[in-house]
Amino acid sequence: MHPYQHAQSDPDRPAFVVAESGAVLTYAELDAGSNRAAQLYRSLGLKPGDVIALLLRNGPAYPIAYWGAQRSGLMVTPVSTHLKVDEAAYILRDCGAKALITAPDVGDTAVQLATRRSELIPGVADIFTAGAGMTGARSWRAALEDMPAERIADEISGYYLVYSGGSTGRPKGVVLPFTPGPIEEGGETERFSLSRAEPRETPHITLVPGPLYHAAPLFTMIMGHRQGETVVVMDRFDAHKALRAIETWRVSRAQMVPTMFVRMLALPDSATITRRGKKLAQWRRWMKCRPGPLGSMPASCGQPSSGIRSGSSSG
Repeated sequence: MHPYQHAQSDPDRPAFVVAESGAVLTYAELDAGSNRAAQLYRSLGLKPGDVIALLLRNGPAYPIAYWGAQRSGLMVTPVSTHLKVDEAAYILRDCGAKALITAPDVGDTAVQLATRRSELIPGVADIFTAGAGMTGARSWRAALEDMPAERIADEISGYYLVYSGGSTGRPKGVVLPFTPGPIEEGGETERFSLSRAEPRETPHITLVPGPLYHAAPLFTMIMGHRQGETVVVMDRFDAHKALRAIETWRVSRAQMVPTMFVRMLALPDSATITRRGKKLAQWRRWMKCRPGPLGSMPASCGQPSSGIRSGSSSG
């Protein structure tokens, strides 16, 4: 499946939500935005196999930029927003990125890359800012608005190229098995995960509190959109805010790392979530139960429709 198919069947279903701000991107908006992004990439002369990079905090620009690249055959390299300018520039040069989408709220690294492009990343021909204006970068929003929302004529699937954390030296690009083809099919890893997914009458509402530049959160977003889920992200993980997001958006599963579990389990007894009109003072039980297949919770946990998916978020 592909997000555009969910846009056809349920256009108003939320595809992407930012928990803190309440910003919502519907499947119809994701489809239109990713079509405009694909049109933009083609207008820049980008062809299947070329690489773009995303240096962004979690926000609506991320899925639009990613799915626009996916449906135009491009490879997407997510870059950590915590890297220093020289570290980020190395990854951009090494992956061969031809375009960069970033924003000033990333900090000095984004500003320096844009203003010193010819010096630091000469192979990057185009830089866009998804936020406020930034010297050396074009407006991402304005560029998309200039593009038609129709599908490009030569759609073919793209994928992502993630980098390791560099703990043993320079970061290294990790290429997963992938053969370009119909955009509905995805990569080998996606097809394997979909083959094991349990059928549901109602799509999950999935919490992704980690940054999308990490492999696990990004893959969770991708798989969520392929299955028509609502993906709820956080700008920054906070245990209280995560608990609030679970309740507000009626989250049924989440992708987390052990540190997040520890911080949530350390919350005081006064921290509760509401399910079916009842306060759950023992909400920790939801966290402590052993996850079932693909993160689904066994009925014995008292939350048959809820689940926690734990995975490494290292890039």
